[in-house]
Amino acid sequence: MRTIQISDLKMMLIERIDELARELAPDGVRRGAEWVPRNPTRGDRRRGSFVIRVAGPKIGSFVEYADDARGDVIDLIAYLVCGARKTPPTRAERIQAFAWARQWLGLEQMTRADVARARRASEARLADARAREEVEALRRRGRARMIFLEAQQPIEGTLVDVYLASRGIELKRIAHREHSLRFAPRLTHWLEPHVGPAMVAIFRNPRGSPTAVHVTWLREDGRGKADVEKPKMMLGQVAGAVIRLSKGPTGLTPEEHAAAKALPGCCCLTEGIEDGLTAALACPEYRCWAAGSLGNLAQVPGLACVSDWVVCADNDWDKPAARRLFRQAVRAIEDLRRGPVGVARSWVGKDINDLLRAS
Repeated sequence: MRTIQISDLKMMLIERIDELARELAPDGVRRGAEWVPRNPTRGDRRRGSFVIRVAGPKIGSFVEYADDARGDVIDLIAYLVCGARKTPPTRAERIQAFAWARQWLGLEQMTRADVARARRASEARLADARAREEVEALRRRGRARMIFLEAQQPIEGTLVDVYLASRGIELKRIAHREHSLRFAPRLTHWLEPHVGPAMVAIFRNPRGSPTAVHVTWLREDGRGKADVEKPKMMLGQVAGAVIRLSKGPTGLTPEEHAAAKALPGCCCLTEGIEDGLTAALACPEYRCWAAGSLGNLAQVPGLACVSDWVVCADNDWDKPAARRLFRQAVRAIEDLRRGPVGVARSWVGKDINDLLRAS
């Protein structure tokens, strides 16, 4: 048996991750950087909870959100081939996964020189793939900026205004609102054969530069989200960026705040835009930002304009994976200011927007 470093074995698997993902979980669709199949270990009726990353910085990893299983490419094999149901897998399951991977890659028939050549070829192909991924990431960021720039502002009087009003949000009552929302009269969905009106929100990084968009497709009358499988989508570099919704009592953007050397204040952080606008209505003394996703909460940047944080938690974050991600986010935000972080929850419905509409 030819010896091979574990890192080399993983690299060779990742270099063929598209082929590997389709062999292990064939009933899937490609969605951006992810292969999204039905989970073959159970009678999955719908796709969505099980994803394999086939591109991007987390290439080769997988997540099963339904039972909080996750790991690298070896853990993926252990999970789908070797019967591992918990991650990380046991030592015996990992040994079994390594053996399967060696056989799948054909390493048992290779000489030491063959293995070395295969490693060098994999390194070269991975380097080329990463370079192409960087170019594609730049293209996505550019497309995201164009979607936002081509959308309409102001949004008062548009279907975005109608949609937000249907959620109990009166834009005119929000003091010092950031102009991060626009209206696209006709926008093509990226995954489904749908063209319709949409609310477009811009993500900004710590420097204030636009990096991504969050799109909510709307019904033709604006009174709700469009009847498509995924009415909300994000495009571009979301990690480490936020949707700025209100500026707090100073009325200054983070960049203006830094230039003025003003005193910092509290920032209310939500996952969704509707919750962020609800918080801005209820707490004009806070800045209000939306992270766009639960996973991005942990990557929110610390800026000089913020001294304290209040994080709004949704009541449906009851699955193990969601609870773990939220705990990670709170710890990460605590590290930004080296102190406790306030957590707010609605006592009605799923989130604070449900509370607003119930009042």
